[in-house]
Amino acid sequence: MSLRLVTPPTEMPVTLEQAKAHLRVDFEDEDATITALIAAATRAVENRVQRRYCTQTIEWVIQNFPMCGLRLPLAPVAAVDSVTFTNADGSVSTLEESAYLITSQGEAAVIYPALGSIWPLAWPGPKPVAVTFTVGGAANAVEAHVRAAILLMVGHLYQNREATGGDLKEVPLGVADLMLAEAWS
Repeated sequence: MSLRLVTPPTEMPVTLEQAKAHLRVDFEDEDATITALIAAATRAVENRVQRRYCTQTIEWVIQNFPMCGLRLPLAPVAAVDSVTFTNADGSVSTLEESAYLITSQGEAAVIYPALGSIWPLAWPGPKPVAVTFTVGGAANAVEAHVRAAILLMVGHLYQNREATGGDLKEVPLGVADLMLAEAWS
């Protein structure tokens, strides 16, 4: 299984101004570094809870269609854009939208073959089965505890950006606690 970012988010849950206020930085020299740290901290929090907070498009490649449904690995799913598979001759086909059903399980989405049909046979190749989907939402809809976790992570990364070898420090407990709260919400 592999996930690939097709279209990145155009905004982050935490703005540069919010991060600079949190870090108590009032100069512009560090803007590029802080912007990169916001992206890294956001991705760390997202990966921990298998979510994406801001709208983006993802391609998920798997080896074959499972006997049961395809449970998409990230939430919240806004749309399934396409489901493709490799044919025996090496060509790639796109499943018609009428060939599958999408159901919700909380914020997760599961794709099933349409009633009375089965998945097609996918042949080995670079992308035997690929699902492209849109995940996430508006940056201003991200909950306060998630923004707090991202800001704490930005602070940790900013303060420890030169850490090497024996100087490495664990992520602050508060970040882990806030991410755990997100996983249970």
